[in-house]
Amino acid sequence: QTGDLMMRLNSNAVIREALTSAAMTGLLDGMLVAGYLAVILATHAGLGLLVVALGAVRMAVFFASQGRYRELMGEALQAQADSSNYQVQVIEGIETLKTSGAGRRATEVWSNLFVDVLNVTLRRGRLSALVDSLLLALELASPLVVLAFGAHLVLQGSLSLGTMLAMSALAGAFLHPLGSLVSTALEFQQLGSYIDRVDEVLSREPEQAAHVAA
Repeated sequence: QTGDLMMRLNSNAVIREALTSAAMTGLLDGMLVAGYLAVILATHAGLGLLVVALGAVRMAVFFASQGRYRELMGEALQAQADSSNYQVQVIEGIETLKTSGAGRRATEVWSNLFVDVLNVTLRRGRLSALVDSLLLALELASPLVVLAFGAHLVLQGSLSLGTMLAMSALAGAFLHPLGSLVSTALEFQQLGSYIDRVDEVLSREPEQAAHVAA
């Protein structure tokens, strides 16, 4: 269990880094999103609702993938812990392995554990690539949708050309930090797995207390 314990303790560094960088980025992006959205809605409610709908689609992608992200993150951490535990056991018993000639068997077991780590990593990579592709497609398509709707409003005479171009620029300025917020939310989603592992250590009953109770 030494390898697993060290990984749990090292999770503190990951949590600290995420809280110091991603939290500040999320706060700044959130302020920008709120400000731009307020201006768009105040200028034209219909265009503002369209921008909100486009942003909601991005959030839907996040909520649809967050459960799978958390599951794969937990599997990855567990697979890495199993591999690290076995490595520690092999190093501690290296003399016994050499004298008994069980080195080949130990290598096979570790290879299987390492393959498990790679398989989970590949599944996480495929999910991340899929989500990133969807978000990129939305980022490219959203300005075109806003521009087309704005052109329709201009042809109807309900919006001037200058105002439409300004609103299109503001919509892009709103959607870009919103995409950053979604990425930050995904980072915090993965952070939950690290927090759970640290919480398991903190919530475990102390050995001295357990001995006294016995």
